[in-house]
Amino acid sequence: PGGRAPEPMVLDKLATVIVPDSSAIAEMLSPDASHRLLLVTTRLRLHNQTDLTLMVRFHDAVQREVLMVDVPQTTCCDASLLGMQQPEGNARRQPVVISPLESTQSMAILTPNAFCAVPSAAAIRVRANNALNVVAGDVSATASRIWLSICASGNPLGGFSVATEAGEGMGPRLASCCAVVDDATDALSVPENNRTGSDTVAKHAVHLVCESLTTVACNSGSDASASYSPMALTTVVLRPPLVLLNALPIGDLTVGCVSCAAGQLPNGTWYETEVPCLKRLNVYSLPGWKPTQARASGDRGGVFIRAKLQRDAPWSPCVYLHADASAECSTSGKAVALTVGGHGTLQLRQREVGAAASITVEACSHFELRFACANWFANRSGLGRPLQLELLRDGCALPQQSNVTLLPSDCFEENCMFALRSAGGSSTSCGSQGGCVAARPLRMPPDWSTVAWATPYGPFI
Repeated sequence: PGGRAPEPMVLDKLATVIVPDSSAIAEMLSPDASHRLLLVTTRLRLHNQTDLTLMVRFHDAVQREVLMVDVPQTTCCDASLLGMQQPEGNARRQPVVISPLESTQSMAILTPNAFCAVPSAAAIRVRANNALNVVAGDVSATASRIWLSICASGNPLGGFSVATEAGEGMGPRLASCCAVVDDATDALSVPENNRTGSDTVAKHAVHLVCESLTTVACNSGSDASASYSPMALTTVVLRPPLVLLNALPIGDLTVGCVSCAAGQLPNGTWYETEVPCLKRLNVYSLPGWKPTQARASGDRGGVFIRAKLQRDAPWSPCVYLHADASAECSTSGKAVALTVGGHGTLQLRQREVGAAASITVEACSHFELRFACANWFANRSGLGRPLQLELLRDGCALPQQSNVTLLPSDCFEENCMFALRSAGGSSTSCGSQGGCVAARPLRMPPDWSTVAWATPYGPFI
């Protein structure tokens, strides 16, 4: 009551206005073509992009003491209401924790995909020279930031991380805490070589990345002739340090990764985890890529990746993915992002004597790797026992399961061998001793071409 009215907002366009005499802003959003949404929030927001429930505390900028700020329930909502849907196909079920969207005094509880406005009492203002300014309303301040600590278990006994700074102008930061999880569910993707193995319930390190994403909006009203001043809106995204996407149609992919300094071979601990077929997995056990000073070539180090199609399959040779050389050089507590679009090709075999299929691993984002095979062969011949159809390369069987075969990248230039076998035939040779009743070398037909194959058991296309 008695406050000034904001600039009028036109409902037929997306806009942002400042609420006078407060730290709030009003945004007109369009999460769906069928409706508009008016969001009243602050310039600093949190978005939980993990599949864990997170407890967040706010700290002062000098002593790092926990701030006793009021975090009412109205500061949080499900981000899907704002058009930010949670990715589907996660391989792990969510652990049972405190009820959704529930906040307490001096603490915010964020369920998976929760969106939360940071209370104005927790935000600090930073001048251009990075000197702290805690005087409210000082127009010389140029950036809003917060200090926060995180508990990833939904249980304060699990332990909070060290206070971490985030906000406008900050690069990705690592936050590490200790969580109480059930090893039987493997909800945090703890690598086997890091588990105790004695108890079903244990404490494990959980690593998270705090990534500050800033957009610039204008105080937009109805008067087109008004001069609008830009304002920064920052969302601190809480995400896993690594997300693995298994886009292969067969096999539960086992992935191993290790960070390395620029110009060095892998010599640290390999972190290994299994990603089910056509699923995505958030990996929290990986403590981020270890940063190094950039060399003259701009190499900031990176990560070595290897994989295998099933637990008893051989490991592929490693590929190397670079860290983002444009990112600010990191020290303790900072996270190094992978170069978006960086990729390599893994040669995966189903068995030691098998032929290799070409699997592409690509950094879809700074913290996300996707594994895919560009070329498949789907067997829809209708053959049943005692006959089976296989694809060979150099006399060895290519990886196949459920009538789907993964192919090498040069399958359009180099021949593969189609082999029709009787039951019990060898998969390592094609001849009278291997149970092979028909064979034909063939390059994969491009586009919609068809190839006829006459066999003793009838023609196939």
